Amino acid sequence: MKAKQGAPFLCARGLSLHYGQTAALSDIHFELARGEILCLLGPSGCGKTSLLRLIAGLEIPDAGQLQLDGQDLIPIPTHERGIGFMFQDFALFPHLDVVANVRFGLKMAGLPRDEQERRAREALAQVGLAAFADRDVAQLSGGEKQRVALARSLVPRPRLLLLDEPLGSLDANTREALGEEIRSLILAAGLAAIYVTHDRREACAIADRIAIIRTGRMLQVAEPAVLYHAPCTLFVARFFGQRNIFPVLAADDESIRTALGEFALPDRPRQVLFHSRGIQSVHADAPGALPGEIRSCTFRGAHYEIRSEHHGQLLQYTLPSSQAPPPQPGDRCAIRIDPTAVIPFAGD
Repeated sequence: MKAKQGAPFLCARGLSLHYGQTAALSDIHFELARGEILCLLGPSGCGKTSLLRLIAGLEIPDAGQLQLDGQDLIPIPTHERGIGFMFQDFALFPHLDVVANVRFGLKMAGLPRDEQERRAREALAQVGLAAFADRDVAQLSGGEKQRVALARSLVPRPRLLLLDEPLGSLDANTREALGEEIRSLILAAGLAAIYVTHDRREACAIADRIAIIRTGRMLQVAEPAVLYHAPCTLFVARFFGQRNIFPVLAADDESIRTALGEFALPDRPRQVLFHSRGIQSVHADAPGALPGEIRSCTFRGAHYEIRSEHHGQLLQYTLPSSQAPPPQPGDRCAIRIDPTAVIPFAGD
């Protein structure tokens, strides 16, 4: 996945937002291209939803600039911004049928009844619910309700679509399938979108780029592969599932020493990440082999997740699940660490 080229469609510069004395957002900078999907990823309470609300006009920033297609958004009322908002809790009207829920916004905008009906039914067909138009929303499954909510967000033909954890209340299988559909529909509509989640797998499947947020600050904005292979902070590394983080015991201008060996690294880092992509299972007699013992082996489908102990340190890495038989706790093992996969950090 690659970000679209050209002038930024949405541009945020130095956005800050406080709730009383609490800083919800601090000095937020990012850009969004036309047709790009950006995921805001971070733990609960980090400021993801606050940023969506600010973009939608439901909050006013204390400082900073926000432009959409070259237009200053901050003084523009919410209903005039041309922004669609899809909520986690569906926010459907239980007393209206499916098609009435979808055309509700068009009705509020004063469009003629026949145009409301035509566009609402077209949007339902777009999300695969044409046959559900006259159904009571109480008869729908969670995934079907979320498709109705998506149709309602798309039917006004917004310039920008905001999605706040839209799959958070669904089961894992429905969430995965609907996530793929949402990405396809957004791309087919040619929309720019900002998608909030706390699930890194969901973010990687949907986003062109991901913005990692922690305590109201953006730590890194990049394509999923960049965040995985080259995290800029320990927090980003941990959030993407990396666990092999160890202190530097000694260092000079050319190398460092850790509990798992010496590595050629300048700049005297305080900690290092042994990236899981650089940990290889080898024969005990192989050059550079570190002997150890398997502590756990967990089946994850395409791979086994391995935890092994070496020189008193636990390492986490993967092995193909085609390997038979799988290693068992207590088995002796040996690994080798690729020096190019040792990432230095000054600290978090």
